[in-house]
Amino acid sequence: MNSLTAPTPQERLANSRKAIVRHMSRDAQRDDDQDDGAGSGHGAEGEQGNSEGGAWGILKHALGAWWHHHPVSVAFGLAKPTLKHYAEEKPLQLLGIAAAAGAAAVVLRPWRLVSIGSLLIATLKSSELSGALLSMLSSAPPSSEQNQRSR
Repeated sequence: MNSLTAPTPQERLANSRKAIVRHMSRDAQRDDDQDDGAGSGHGAEGEQGNSEGGAWGILKHALGAWWHHHPVSVAFGLAKPTLKHYAEEKPLQLLGIAAAAGAAAVVLRPWRLVSIGSLLIATLKSSELSGALLSMLSSAPPSSEQNQRSR
């Protein structure tokens, strides 16, 4: 009786393919949802990461908030659909462009043009840094000592 209800190898293969497509679609949808709300701290994953991670969750939230308001984040958000379409149509050409850009970065070494001191001063003067610090402090759960003092 078990042989009558058991799927054929072709049916099992078709079911496996459908499950893979469903799984990949769900992952792509999660990625899109995270990109849309990057660093917002909303949703079960963001809240769970903050409560379980302690300092790591706070740091993750602060970095996410900083990245969400960074101008480069907006540029990546705008470029992502274009790059995705280009990668689907011409993946090898995109790989070649990325390799050429990487080789140019290794040869030209643009990071040597920026001195560490000027970078540190610019970072400290940045209003975004203060915003990230405020975000980190505002999302920090009260310590156990503060809870005991308030009782």
